[in-house]
Amino acid sequence: MSGDEQITYFVARGATGEVTHLVRTIHTPTQLRAEYYRAGSWHDDPAAFSIADDGSASTMISADEASQLIAVDAQAALHAGFASYFQGRGPALPSPIPTQGATSGNGWSVRFVLRELDGRPALELIAERGMQPPLRGRILADGTAVTLESYLDTWSVDPSRGETDDDGRRRMHEHNERVTAELRAVGLLPLGIAEPEEPDD
Repeated sequence: MSGDEQITYFVARGATGEVTHLVRTIHTPTQLRAEYYRAGSWHDDPAAFSIADDGSASTMISADEASQLIAVDAQAALHAGFASYFQGRGPALPSPIPTQGATSGNGWSVRFVLRELDGRPALELIAERGMQPPLRGRILADGTAVTLESYLDTWSVDPSRGETDDDGRRRMHEHNERVTAELRAVGLLPLGIAEPEEPDD
């Protein structure tokens, strides 16, 4: 936001006190617009004026109070996305979510990092269970769960192209090196995840 903008925040709550709408109006020297906060981001919507202008349905709040509500909303979305990633059969995620941590349960051991992605919170995770290769995922601020590339412990070759086991092993090694670099970049690797050893021939 530029210095010429005046932003005012409003919150509407239900009968039991839950937040039903979070909106903001933005005044500039040339325009006035209103936005709703939902699914982890602000959305331009003239209908938000009806919430801002209705004093019986909404209350003006400070920017700090709006930020706190957004943080609570993001944490709830990350929790929901985390549960969805494990189809409700994974471990419990701590609340509030720390910047770095680990959790375990139902056979899973999960390490995670809370970081900012495109200006919004995101949860990076890597999960291990038994002898399976680690699973790697990302939970976005709107609760969307995404599966990312993780380590490989096997390789394949195409004999019709003259490939050998050495070619397959090399591709697997290059893939795993790239995954290691990505884990290190988001801060997961120092938590104890290491590139798996190559299987014996």
